[in-house]
Amino acid sequence: LQIELADQPGGSKKNHVAFTGRRILAILDPKTVEHKLVDSGGMLYTSKECPVLHERHSVAYFREDHTWAHKLAREAEVLETVSKAFSSGILDGRKILFVGDSVMQQVFGSIDCLAQTAGLREESDRDNRDDPNPDHQMHPFYFRTSRGGTDVFYSRFFGQMLKYHGAFGTTPLAEEFQWMESCRRREPFRYGSNIETGDRGIYIGRIEEYSMGGEARTLSPNDFVVIHGTLHRERDENISNMKQLFSCMEEARSLGQDPGWPHITVLSTLPQHFHTENGEYSSDGANPAIFDGCRESIDLEKFPPYLEEREIFYGKVPLVGHDLHLEHMGNYHVGKRLDHVKAIDCTHWSMPGVPDFVAKSVLDHIQGVAMSESHSK
Repeated sequence: LQIELADQPGGSKKNHVAFTGRRILAILDPKTVEHKLVDSGGMLYTSKECPVLHERHSVAYFREDHTWAHKLAREAEVLETVSKAFSSGILDGRKILFVGDSVMQQVFGSIDCLAQTAGLREESDRDNRDDPNPDHQMHPFYFRTSRGGTDVFYSRFFGQMLKYHGAFGTTPLAEEFQWMESCRRREPFRYGSNIETGDRGIYIGRIEEYSMGGEARTLSPNDFVVIHGTLHRERDENISNMKQLFSCMEEARSLGQDPGWPHITVLSTLPQHFHTENGEYSSDGANPAIFDGCRESIDLEKFPPYLEEREIFYGKVPLVGHDLHLEHMGNYHVGKRLDHVKAIDCTHWSMPGVPDFVAKSVLDHIQGVAMSESHSK
């Protein structure tokens, strides 16, 4: 499959060369895929058809004017991937948990929106925007597929693995929901049932925290967790927590003491394209009075999260998203936001676009693991 990217404002041919001729995915047999496209000017979904993000992020991320990003999502056939994943039966009855910051939320949001476009999202009265505190950004999300009952979740605070702006999401989670503690005790990993209910967890009040309590739901070896280290100041602690969990699980499995933990996969930190030496955020590099948009390309060999994760995780634990060549796609970020945020946004990606491309990579990995297991039985 060859992709010729649409012209981008301020783009250059080297951006196009980086992708033209790359093998993005195996072409699927259209007879095995059932889907429908929304009538939205070539977009696979819009914020109106897919109310998955809270209002502020919907305004910021959904960009009808970023036609080159829509083209990437269409021609990479991400809708077909989601359709096949949730209608083939391979993921029936499984749970998929996304754990991370707002970039991970975009990846979850892509899957949610695409499942809805494909007619595979179970309808309910529990709209993801139906929150009693709609301005709060940290509430978790959840949906169930209409075929096979795959449950898909997003939260920053599952397992109390990640810190975010100084919070673990509650003070603290009950021990039965702390995955490191569960690993030490050789117990299954659990999460609180209130993420599946209309209250979406009890809002605590300070720095937009939500409790993750309720009745304990147990994850099984059939389930998947996708986690990343985030791009926030607590990243060092988050990466340390992830390393400790993988080490604990490896030790337990070597002793035959795995009680039935889920598959855990690391999503590589997606590159930023601020106007700095390594692409990372700085207030000067995001100054809208100086810059109209993001850098087109960065050198991944100078992007600290990439180097760190290559050393810690590559070849040692399941890792996805590290080989997508997003370093050449700075123009696919949100750039100038349409909400109240004035700074140039070279962290988040316009939707539809790169989050769908990343979601496809995640689902390809999950399906590959599931199919490998089914063949080994």
